[in-house]
Amino acid sequence: MNHTNLTLRDLYDTYNLNRRYNHPDNVTFSHSYFGDGRYPPDWGEKRTDISTTHGGRREAIREYQGGLCARCGTDILNSEFNCHHYLFLDQGGKHDLNNLLALCLPCHRLIHPNVDDLDSNWREAPIFPSIDADPRMATVRKPVVTSERRQYLPSLSLIAEKSTPAENTPALSTATFEIGPGDALAAAEDFERLLDEMGIHFDSEYTVHVTSSADLSLYDATVELTVSSQYRTNIILETTTDRSGNAQFELPAGREIKATVTKGRLGPVKFVDTTTTEPRTREITLQD
Repeated sequence: MNHTNLTLRDLYDTYNLNRRYNHPDNVTFSHSYFGDGRYPPDWGEKRTDISTTHGGRREAIREYQGGLCARCGTDILNSEFNCHHYLFLDQGGKHDLNNLLALCLPCHRLIHPNVDDLDSNWREAPIFPSIDADPRMATVRKPVVTSERRQYLPSLSLIAEKSTPAENTPALSTATFEIGPGDALAAAEDFERLLDEMGIHFDSEYTVHVTSSADLSLYDATVELTVSSQYRTNIILETTTDRSGNAQFELPAGREIKATVTKGRLGPVKFVDTTTTEPRTREITLQD
C-alpha cells in the first residue's frame, strides 16, 4: 500500500528524520518524545512543538500510505490514527519506517484488543481488510453481533482450518482469525469464490423444531449450537425459532454439534448430534 510517489528513503529527508533513532537503543530518556526512553524525538504528534519539518515519523508513514489505514483503507488523513510497529518494540521491533504502519483507531485496537489505554473499540473495525491492504495487516476480525455470526462465523472458522498465517502473524490477536494474508485478501475480494476454491461446502440442512408440552410450536425460542472445529475455538451459532417453531441452520457435514434450547424460563434442553449430508430435523419439547 503505497499511494505516494515518495519512497521510504525520500521520507527520511522530506521529514528530516534521523536514522540514528531507527533503533530504540539509541533513544534515551533525554531524547524521547514521550519521556519513556523508547520513542524518538522525531516520532511526531498532532502538536506543533516538534523540531522536524512536517511532524515526524507518524505523519511520514501516513503520507506514504496516501492517508489511508493500512488495514481497512479508511481515510486517516482527516481523522485520528495510530502509528503501529509491525514487529512490536518488546519483540525487537525498530522505529525504522519499514517497521511502521498507520492505522485507524479501531484497526489498531484489533491488534491490541486487551490494551486498555488505547482509544476506540476493535469491534468497530471492518470484518475484512481492504483488498488493497498491506499484507502484513491483512487480518479478519471475528464476528461479534448475531447477524455477522450467522453470515460469516462457520465459513471463517473453516477457512482458518485450511489457512496458514505468514507475514501477517504479528497482526493476529484474540480478536482475529488465524487466516493467512492471501486468504484474508481473497475473502475481502470474493468471499464465496474463496469458499468454493477451498472446497468448503455447507451441505447439511439442520433444523431444530421446538414445541411446548401442549404440542404447540414455540416462536422465539433460542437455539444455540456449538459446532466442532479443528480451529482453536469451536463455532458457536445462535438463532431463534420462527413462527413455525423452526430454527434453521446450514452447516458442514460430519461435524459434532452440541445444542442448547431455551425460551424464557423454559428449558434448557441440551442434546448432542452429528451433521450429515441429508437434511435433518431434531424435535425438542420444552416442558412448562
